[in-house]
Amino acid sequence: GGMKKRAALARALALEPDNPAVLSNATVMLGTPGRTEDILTIRRGLVAASLAKNDNADQRRAQTRLYQLAAWSSSPAVVLITLDTTRVDHLSCYGYERMTSPNLDALAERAVRFDRAWSTSSWTLPAHASLFTGKYPSRHGADYDPHGSAVLGDVIGLPIARQMRAGKLADGATTLAELMAERGYATGAFVAGPWLHRSFGLLQGFAHKDDAVSTFGGRPAAEITAAALGWLEGIEPERPYFLFANYFDPHAP
Repeated sequence: GGMKKRAALARALALEPDNPAVLSNATVMLGTPGRTEDILTIRRGLVAASLAKNDNADQRRAQTRLYQLAAWSSSPAVVLITLDTTRVDHLSCYGYERMTSPNLDALAERAVRFDRAWSTSSWTLPAHASLFTGKYPSRHGADYDPHGSAVLGDVIGLPIARQMRAGKLADGATTLAELMAERGYATGAFVAGPWLHRSFGLLQGFAHKDDAVSTFGGRPAAEITAAALGWLEGIEPERPYFLFANYFDPHAP
């Protein structure tokens, strides 16, 4: 089948990067869907073969960039950012009179902005579980539950937190991160809010989990951003990634 052909071609390209027939087959194969890891191997071989024949440093950099863009176009990077308890009517890109969100405003000017979008819940845990599973809270079960197995006190070391229980997202649930990982994506989660800690089940599928939350007030935005950018620097340039970042700063004034 096609998967076996791609794997065989990837091996051939690694052994014979200058073979014209192999290079031609690799170029054709890039136009067909397949396993991300095989396609990445093929792309690496094509880049290496092309750059080996080019002594001009500027052209070599340009060719590398073109191959990176080709990889991203077929397997685009995905970044999901959530802002806990942020009111849409207090964002300037949605008409608020004060300039509260200049970076979001700049993004909205060149992107698609939705005027009608609603969360499935009024609070963090079930809303994010719906984002990751495509299910309503009544179906995924991650919500307040006085008899739930997940206890906030396991995340925050305060007596009152021992009284806050919830149903966790079941281990058998299929999440967006799991689907992305199956397709060869690097997956990383960086969370500021305590209800997104891995103990509530929402981070399954993320290979990298940065969820060191220990207070009701969560972690500051600067810490989340720095950790996420640091993780991105360690990813191979041609590998697609799924990055989830949760910010908690607007939660309490």
